Amino acid sequence: MRIREHRSFFCFLIMFILVFNSQSFISQASEEEVDEEKEVTAVGNITTEEAVYVYLKGTESISPEDLKVQAGTELCENVQIFQTDAIKLRTLFILDNSKSTAKNWGNDGDAAIKLMNGIVDMHLPNEEFKVITYATGVTELTTYTNDYLTLQSVIKGIKYENQDSYIKDTLYAILNEISDDSEETFYRIVLIADGVENNQISYTDSEVESQLRAAGVPLYAVSVKAANNASQLEVMQSYSRLSGGKSWIVSGKGDKDGVEELLQDFVQENIITCLKIVPPRQLQNGSQDNSIKISLPDQKDIVVDHVRMPFASGPAPTEYTPTESVAVVESTPVVTPSQEQVPVVESEKNRSSVIGIVAAAIIVIVAAALAVVLIQKKITNNENNENEENYDK
Repeated sequence: MRIREHRSFFCFLIMFILVFNSQSFISQASEEEVDEEKEVTAVGNITTEEAVYVYLKGTESISPEDLKVQAGTELCENVQIFQTDAIKLRTLFILDNSKSTAKNWGNDGDAAIKLMNGIVDMHLPNEEFKVITYATGVTELTTYTNDYLTLQSVIKGIKYENQDSYIKDTLYAILNEISDDSEETFYRIVLIADGVENNQISYTDSEVESQLRAAGVPLYAVSVKAANNASQLEVMQSYSRLSGGKSWIVSGKGDKDGVEELLQDFVQENIITCLKIVPPRQLQNGSQDNSIKISLPDQKDIVVDHVRMPFASGPAPTEYTPTESVAVVESTPVVTPSQEQVPVVESEKNRSSVIGIVAAAIIVIVAAALAVVLIQKKITNNENNENEENYDK
């Protein structure tokens, strides 16, 4: 009986430990999911004549007291914070309207139409949209506009064609155009394509990536899956990762096209905060490829690379030494040779003069005292002699 009781006890103990550990694991997993949801990331930047604008997603409010911004090694004191309602935003739809895209997602391409119109429905207060399609060249269906009803009407009227697709040429040209805009506008690109590249002599991946960095815009890649396009989709996804955007691989028709899930993801992409950063004067030199570090409470430091500095008007400092290279050390001040000779020698001479004067004065006083004593003694002796002579008489 005792053995059975011990066995029962040990079984109960083991079950308790397993249940406790499983609960602990679930708790940790949920905490990790919460932390991931709270992560703040940079999704774009642009440089104007006076400031650098960095756009963050994942937070609706930032306290100025908790915010710390560095450009290189220099602290940026002049930083303004703008919330979503005050941000000027432009979203560019780029659709590969070839038959292959329509064949592999939705019923004759209606999934892409539903997605774009759904994003327009969720528009932010100051958001403008532009719609283009591409084949061997770019076709602009609209300019940037906030006439949302007209936009949706144009999107619904898009037709799919049998055509070649020059995706890299298209991206390069669009990114180059955005890079030339020096206004404080946040751009983002929604690219819907199967990644097919029919141009035999096109821009390279590294050239497109370089333009992505220069433009500072996030690219949201909606990659349409086909029978043999895995490598092309990998390229689209790499563009998205590099830009700070997001990517999805889509397929299916009807209720299984995944459009509703995509729209739910885009809701999170609309939580945007803008930082207007005026770097210290010595950094306002128009230099390229700088980094900006943003520190927020309970967050990993956000580092934005490949940032161009504004170019300040007026003469710039001739030299600039980063703060890190300047060391402040408390020590005895360095004395130049001329300083060593003049003050030290003069003070020694002054001391010698004073000592000589004091010694001479002492000698004179002692001599005078001796002279007085001797004279007084001589007078006393003379008086005594005179008294003795008078006595004898």
